[in-house]
Amino acid sequence: PVYTGTVTAAGLTPGSTARWQDVITRTDSILNSGQFALAADSAQWRALFAFNNQRTASPNLRESIFVVRNFAQDGLGLDFPHRVAFYNQFAGGGWNGFSIIADRLAQFDAADIRRSIFLVGPQRTLDTGQPLLVNGVQFSITPTISDIRAAAVNEGARPYKFTLDPNRFSQNGGNDFTIFRLSGVILDRAEAFWRLGNNAAAVAEINKLRAVRYNPPTLLTGPVTADVILKERLNELTFEGKRR
Repeated sequence: PVYTGTVTAAGLTPGSTARWQDVITRTDSILNSGQFALAADSAQWRALFAFNNQRTASPNLRESIFVVRNFAQDGLGLDFPHRVAFYNQFAGGGWNGFSIIADRLAQFDAADIRRSIFLVGPQRTLDTGQPLLVNGVQFSITPTISDIRAAAVNEGARPYKFTLDPNRFSQNGGNDFTIFRLSGVILDRAEAFWRLGNNAAAVAEINKLRAVRYNPPTLLTGPVTADVILKERLNELTFEGKRR
């Protein structure tokens, strides 16, 4: 933990001592272990969320540290592609569910390879790659949501991060769900250095990511702020449930 404290039925009582140096010390051991490495390019990064993202199936993927295993079996798989895809966007259909608001999509620069996860604009089927037709017209997703309480079926970009498993069983895909990745460790280090007043080290940590997450590489020149850290966490950890 970053903070000492106690947890009771009433909730969390933070302690008085921040443990930012402990974050750096603990993560040093991870970085120095030689067991993990950042995805080197766009293809490797996308592969981290594919149906064959297990280390045994894809030994070059060394970014994931701890995952929840999933299987293409009844009740044992990941259903995230179903949550975001349109109703007939693949055989078996999606739920036309999760979307993001336009200002969050705008946080992803054009050169950021992580922007590629969003389904927006004219759509194709996720299993065959053919134009997705609705009443004979190609379905198109708009980034804006005019009324969040009564959105049209095509409003809001869809975060298609965990991709469709061609071997899925019903709604169950074999994509492992990542709890900890090396990128998250690096972002934790960046925040720890920043809170300890070492802005240069914080910038260096963030740029480890930006060097491989942008094409061409787009490095941060500083200074680091809380908003900078939150934006980097948004871009890296969207749809993984752990931005903060």
